[in-house]
Amino acid sequence: SIYLAGYNTMHLKSKTGRISPAQRDAVREVVRKNLVGTEIIADSSDAITIQVLLTLPELSVNTAVRRMFLIASSMHKDAMLSLSEMNHELANAVIKSDDEVDRFSLYILRNLVIATQNERVLREIGLKRPADCLSYRVAVKSIERIADHSFGIAENCLKIGRQQEISKEVFEKIEKMSQLSLVIFNDSVEAFLRRDYVMADSVVDKVENIRSVENDIISILNREDKMTPNEPVNSNIRLILEDIRRTAEHASDIAEAAMNQTI
Repeated sequence: SIYLAGYNTMHLKSKTGRISPAQRDAVREVVRKNLVGTEIIADSSDAITIQVLLTLPELSVNTAVRRMFLIASSMHKDAMLSLSEMNHELANAVIKSDDEVDRFSLYILRNLVIATQNERVLREIGLKRPADCLSYRVAVKSIERIADHSFGIAENCLKIGRQQEISKEVFEKIEKMSQLSLVIFNDSVEAFLRRDYVMADSVVDKVENIRSVENDIISILNREDKMTPNEPVNSNIRLILEDIRRTAEHASDIAEAAMNQTI
């Protein structure tokens, strides 16, 4: 919360007067995994000092948003590939990638806080008014949640045994749903960064197609369960469908934020 508030130097002290090795390791892990451009510059038995070394011109907000998008998009593709191949090693790699998205999310949200308080910084990051920061906050939180849903797909892949099968008919439709979701995600982020109202408006209409494909797959799963019970696999498939649909819905939120920017 201190990082998000925009402070450049943070002094951490223990309530007991001494920082335990476990607390020190936890702080180092958070700095390494979650706080972009931040280093521990002083470390003693009773205090740790953290300094933010990276400034806005070195990594613009738009660049950070695009990097977040690329990581989250790759996570979704790899999660689907892990499902296709029943590749548990790849699924675990997707889960680990979630930390990278969280790092950029915290970095951008921190800079948006600074921008709302400083008109020069606001202009430097390409925004015209403090209200624009709200649109960026929506976009960043939506990309973060999309990464969480890729995490969810990978987790459910791990719960499906390597010997358990997904029918070809079901998997082909899951792939179609995934591709639609990725198109919506890509177009929403492009519309947001370009401030393209027409493109953003077209994205919102596509989400209904996702829901239609999901309902189609659920009907097939219900039919399969009546013919040959496959409940352990199909229950995980239903959760994966929800993650794919929610990815599209969060992308739609980004498109709506894009439209709000252009009005």
